[in-house]
Parts: sequence; C-alpha cells; structure tokens
Amino acid sequence: MKKIFLFATLALLIFASCKKSGSAITTNNTITASVDGVVYNCNVEPASETYIDSSGTNAWYSYDTWVSDSNHNGFYLYIAKLNKTITNGTYGVQGDSTTRAYIEYDSTSGWWGSATVLSPATITITSSGGGNVQGTFQGTVYKYEDSTSADKKVITNGKFNITAL
Repeated sequence: MKKIFLFATLALLIFASCKKSGSAITTNNTITASVDGVVYNCNVEPASETYIDSSGTNAWYSYDTWVSDSNHNGFYLYIAKLNKTITNGTYGVQGDSTTRAYIEYDSTSGWWGSATVLSPATITITSSGGGNVQGTFQGTVYKYEDSTSADKKVITNGKFNITAL
C-alpha cells in the first residue's frame, strides 16, 4: 500500500501533456483510455524496474509507467511477474498469484485504484521487445482502493505504447 501511495504521489509530480479527445493514439510513449466514457490521450513518462519482495527470495520483474497533466489528472499502470521477465500475455487475472496488474486514475478530487481482490485490473501485453511494450488495459477502480465504496470509475479501451528503461 505504501508503494502504491508513493507512486500515486510521484504521478502527481510528473507533468506531461494529457488532453481529453475522441480519438485513440498509438504512437510511442502514450496511454489512451476512457474513464467513465471520457477519452484521455496522454504522453507518458516511462520507467521500468526489478525489485525483490520482502522475504528476499522471489524476484518480481515489473514495468510501471505514469502520466499526469498540470491539473493533476493522470494514469499509473503497473505490471509484474514472479521470477520471470515480462512477456506477452494478460496480467492481473483473478486467482493468478504469479502476475500482478494495477491501474490508477488520478484527478484533483482524489485517486481511484484497482488493487482489490473483488475487481482486479487486467493489463494485456500484446507486443514486447527491443525496449518497447504495447498493450491494453481495463478495470473498475475505487476511490482510495476502497472496494466497498460506491465512488468508482470504469476504465475501458485502455491502450499503451511505452518505452521500457
């Protein structure tokens, strides 16, 4: 939870262009998604990392990427796989303990996250290689990750095309 809060805070500090639009984009270093029917096209600040879990015995290989505009609206995506490098496939499928996926939507009125057992995000990598990762994402996100809250947002038609560092 602390790591997620840290990334949410970082997302608010990174300013890139993000605008509402009706058309999808697929150029490199972009994220496109609909949040409750409103389409956002964003330029991305990419990043990737590898880290060791708290026991020190399992390596989680991950990609994470975020974007935020000057109004503090944005997205954060996180994909991880246990003991294996990230490859094409779907991450975050309920019941799969070897992959993780997280979607976060940030706005001036708070943040909504998908890290719940009831409604996990799914992120699908459709192409990876040469430092480029492309795919799709979707999920229901709840304000402050509280899945009992009626305050939720539905993210659909998510697409990303990022450079992994």
